[in-house]
Amino acid sequence: MATPEEKVGDLFAVLQEAADAQQHNKVIKAADEILGINAKDADAFACKVLALMQLAQYDAALALIAKSKAHGPKMVFEKAYCLYRSGKIQEALDAAVAGEATHPEQC
Repeated sequence: MATPEEKVGDLFAVLQEAADAQQHNKVIKAADEILGINAKDADAFACKVLALMQLAQYDAALALIAKSKAHGPKMVFEKAYCLYRSGKIQEALDAAVAGEATHPEQC
């Protein structure tokens, strides 16, 4: 029986293969499985957000970012971009400016 670490490794291989093939729905599925094993996995979280963005599911990406207290605050650019693509220009600008002040390394 595979250990959780081995399973996560296998799932990341699936995620990488799906990302390389631009199969964003499969990326989301693999990321969800990884996050089911380790909810704090920053890489799986970021992959899921980026896959949602690639599918133009900006509201879903924003909801995921807002829901995560651990990873969401670090996703300054992604949040601003999703707001921009959703037509919320002033909110996007505000998010970018606020993010630059709190997380300059992300900008």
